[in-house]
Order: sequence, then C-alpha cells, then structure tokens
Amino acid sequence: MLNLLPLSLRELCLACCALAFCVLTNATAQDAGMVTQLQGEASYQGAEGGDARVTSFMKIRPGDQVRVPASTSLKLVYFKSATAEVWRGPATFVVGSEKSELGNGQVTVTALPQAAQVPVELARISSINRIGAVVVRGIKPPEADVKQARERYDTWRAQAPADDLLPDLYLYSVLKQYERKDEMKVLADDVLKRFPNSEEAKSLARANAGSAKK
Repeated sequence: MLNLLPLSLRELCLACCALAFCVLTNATAQDAGMVTQLQGEASYQGAEGGDARVTSFMKIRPGDQVRVPASTSLKLVYFKSATAEVWRGPATFVVGSEKSELGNGQVTVTALPQAAQVPVELARISSINRIGAVVVRGIKPPEADVKQARERYDTWRAQAPADDLLPDLYLYSVLKQYERKDEMKVLADDVLKRFPNSEEAKSLARANAGSAKK
C-alpha cells in the first residue's frame, strides 16, 4: 500500500514553483514570434478555431493562419531565426517556427542585428500596455548593460529605415525589464513625436502617461 506522507510547507512551495515554471516554460516555447507593427486591420485563426483580430505586440504561434487585407501592412519578428517579415495585403500566410509558410502575397524579409539578444528582449514587450507586467522586480542592472543596449539601439536606428519601430521597441523592452520608468517615458514621448500616426507609438505613450517621477 502506498504510504503518503504530508508535505512540509517548504516542500509544498517548491512543488508549486516547479509546476509554475513548467507551465510558463511550455507556454513560452509555443510562441514563434510577435507582431511589432500593424497598419490597418488583419485577422488570424489559431488552433482554438474561429477568427480573431490581429493586434500589435501579439505573440504568434506555429499554425496560426493570418489574413492581411488590401491596404494593410503587418510586421512580425520570429524569435528563433531573428528575422523580421513585412506582409503587405492582400496576403495570407501560415506562421511557422522560424518563418512564415504557405504564403500568398508580397513579403519582405530582413535579418535582425545582434541576433543573440534582440529577439529575447523583444519577446518581453508583448504586455507593453501593462507597465511592470514582465519585469524582474528588485533587480537593478549594471549600468554597463543599459549602456550596451543604447549602443546597439544607436547603431540599429542609424541603419534602419526611418519608419521602422523595431530599434525603439528593442530599447524600450530593455528599459521596461528593469523598470527604468523615467527613461521609458522619455523614449515613448520621442517615439510618438517621430511616429504620430502609429498605433504602437500611441500605446507606448498611453502606457507611460504620468509614470515619470515628478
């Protein structure tokens, strides 16, 4: 007969932490990339079935079927391959693990700089409208880390097209990770000035409204 002994509080906490880690790891592993810019309206059908609207900063998963109507453009980043795709409607495609498959329409593919780091940082920005939702609280990064992120940003910004938001989203995600709220607001305000009609820029501004220190 199986003898079941009561768990101590410490053992119970460790078991709960392990379970939570496994769930989180499994969910993250399913994410192939993220929508970083959207002009117009697009829809997708996931494994759960039914059509749903594509939104900026939404994670995408393998098997998602995406439809981009005419006069709409959609930019997404694949984490594993560190590539960005821009689809201009009318277009349809199926999300793969490293790139889109079964595509029908106009697409431009580019490689991201600093492939070892950029996708990891961008992956954290999916909850951009909820300040502090994906941060490591109480941990302050060495100034060298932030300095390195800014250097990468400056290089990427200088090389990227004027209408490309990815460099700004990359730097924002690094600042967001460590709750650098004053710097986040400065960046968000600057992005809104440069991209006044961008819904992504407006989201950044809304998320940081009143967050800076008085």
